[in-house]
Amino acid sequence: VMRLATQYLYKDHLGLAGNPALISNLTTAGRIPWTIKPLMGMMSDAFPVFGFHLTSYMGLAAAGGILGYVCVGTLPLVAAATVPFFVLVNLSIATPDVMIDAAAAKLSKEAPDRASDLQSLVWGSLPIGIMISVSISATVLPVVGPKWMLFCVATCPLCILIVSILRWLPEQRVPQQRRRVDLSFFQENTSIAALAACMSVVSISLAVLQ
Repeated sequence: VMRLATQYLYKDHLGLAGNPALISNLTTAGRIPWTIKPLMGMMSDAFPVFGFHLTSYMGLAAAGGILGYVCVGTLPLVAAATVPFFVLVNLSIATPDVMIDAAAAKLSKEAPDRASDLQSLVWGSLPIGIMISVSISATVLPVVGPKWMLFCVATCPLCILIVSILRWLPEQRVPQQRRRVDLSFFQENTSIAALAACMSVVSISLAVLQ
C-alpha cells in the first residue's frame, strides 16, 4: 500500500510524473533503512534499550513510522521534504522485519522440531498480507488519494507499537545489573561487523549523493 501510494504522491500530487529519475532518487533515499538491516541486527544485540534487545527497537521504530505517515499524509510538503519521513516509515517496516527474524531464529533453536512450521507461518503470512494490501490499495487509493491513504496506513505501525507495549514478543527483560553494552559479537566477528558497517555507509552515501 505504501509503495503504490508513494508513487501516486510523487507522480500526481507533487507533479513529478515527467521526472522518473527524481522519483527513483527520492524513493531510494527513503529506503535507506532496508540497506542497513545487518547493522540494525547487530546493534540490537549489543545495545539493549529499556532492558530489551528486540521489543524496544520495534516500539521506537513504530512510533517513528506513525510520525512519518501522519506528517506525509497531512503536511503540505515538497518532494525533497518527504524523504526524512519516508525514512521513518521504512524504518518502521525494516526494524520489525529484523527483530521478528531474530525472534523466529531464537524460537527455532529452542524447539528445532517446530522450526519448519514456524518458518512456514512467518513466510506464508507474507503473500497473504500482500494480496490483501494490493486488493485494498487498488480499490481505495484512486478514491481517497495518496495522502489520505498514507495517513490511514499509520494504523499499521500503531499495531506494531501496541504489540511492543504489550510485550508480545517472546523476550525476557534484561536484569538491571546486566544492562550494559555488549561488544563481544563485534570483537568475535570483526570482519562481518566491518563489512556490515561498510555496506551501510556506502548505501547511505550513495543515497545522499543522489
